[in-house]
Amino acid sequence: LHTRAMLLFASLRQSSRSRWENLQPWAVILETAIYASLCAFTSSMVSLLAACTEEGQSGLEYVAFNCAEGQYNPIASLLVATSHSSVKLLFSGNNAGEIHAASSFLAFLTYTGLNIGLAGLPVPGGAFTATMLMGGLFGRSVGALCHALGLTESLSGVYAVVGSAAMLCGFKQMTLASVLIVVECVNDLNLAAIVMLGVAISMAVNWSMNERGHDEEVIHRKQLPYLEPEPPRSFDALAALDLCTHCSALPPEALLHQVLQALEEDTEYFAVKESDGPCLGIATRQALHSLLPAGVQQADHVYLDVTDVADVLP
Repeated sequence: LHTRAMLLFASLRQSSRSRWENLQPWAVILETAIYASLCAFTSSMVSLLAACTEEGQSGLEYVAFNCAEGQYNPIASLLVATSHSSVKLLFSGNNAGEIHAASSFLAFLTYTGLNIGLAGLPVPGGAFTATMLMGGLFGRSVGALCHALGLTESLSGVYAVVGSAAMLCGFKQMTLASVLIVVECVNDLNLAAIVMLGVAISMAVNWSMNERGHDEEVIHRKQLPYLEPEPPRSFDALAALDLCTHCSALPPEALLHQVLQALEEDTEYFAVKESDGPCLGIATRQALHSLLPAGVQQADHVYLDVTDVADVLP
């Protein structure tokens, strides 16, 4: 749902931006500045809803914001901070009870909404760590709620780790990479199995809703030229030279007129190969010019050893 919402918001922003084409790039600059102000204002206002909490025994760094010395604001510690420091707080197993379910869930709703609204703006949104943070916020809120209801004795940080990996996997459609990244963040291989389970469920749900990950979908919608991850099966029996629609190829021992004809073409590189054999190497235009003997006419029956100047392939 987050992926679809971002794609929809980016599409709406792109269509509305075309109406202000004559005011670009100033319209985009103004829009970005206004949205940045909105993000700061919203995060600050939501943070004021939290009650100040006494600092615990974990020793982790929280954000005081509007609280007195010796206290911290749990929502501001998650919103009015860098995503890296927020993820560190969520993943920690030493701060049980210091971030309540309501605080993390309210931060999740705020951060997710602002992140979706960022789609389409020409700024580095940090989608990678932002996605991990959203998953961590939701996972931490679920873990804290279950712990408060007496349904589990597991640390809320474990739920944050699983939620972060699941969200990252769903957004990027990466499986093993998401597990490795998150497990390395907490430096605890014992969590690998439960993280794999969360990633598998996330991937199954995502595949039922989205054909591609967010980044690949943007590439397809913008019709950007790119290579598919796997070549077509019909390419298995082909060599690279077979795919050339117009490739300049010379035999290893070429006649003078063949070299001169090749040099008339608008290309800088020439394949060296037998008529039915594999490509032996690549010769540059400058290298072919160095082969041409002085005072020899095109009609002369002279052989030139092209392999002497070609970069021979292994």
